[in-house]
Amino acid sequence: MDNYTSYNALTHLNTKLEKEVEYKIKEIEVRTEELKIVRSKLEKQNVQIFETSQKLKKQTEQINDGINYSEKIQKALLLDKTQFQNLFPNSFIWHKTSDKLISTFYWFHQVTKNKIICASVNSHGSDVSSTLISILMNQLLNDIIIYKQNYSPKIILNYIQENFEKIGRASCRERV
Repeated sequence: MDNYTSYNALTHLNTKLEKEVEYKIKEIEVRTEELKIVRSKLEKQNVQIFETSQKLKKQTEQINDGINYSEKIQKALLLDKTQFQNLFPNSFIWHKTSDKLISTFYWFHQVTKNKIICASVNSHGSDVSSTLISILMNQLLNDIIIYKQNYSPKIILNYIQENFEKIGRASCRERV
């Protein structure tokens, strides 16, 4: 092969390689732009995730604060076990819950020296609404037995049922 032929072959090969390099550079530039777009989307998603995380953290703190406060209210509503044990010397109260908020509670009131009304109330649940029902029940028992001095089980149960029905109707009206 002579120099001219070798030169033409090398020139042709060089042109071909330059086109391949140019094609690869354009391909890399396209991929780079695609990666920039993906990176931008990921950065936006990271910002959204961070903001959502902060909102959830704040909401969790508020919920926990509310639960802790509710727990304090519930503990304040529970009657003193020592009073019960003074009335019933050989007795005990087992009131242990697995959740902070409770829907089960005990209630008692000494009407006379020989007459004591006791109740164990459970609204079947361990969520906030069940706990609120228990708090309401505590107040209704106080109203009918202590303040209104009604001791008939029939009157007590009717009073509680009527008040729950009133609350239910009022709640339905508020939603409409």
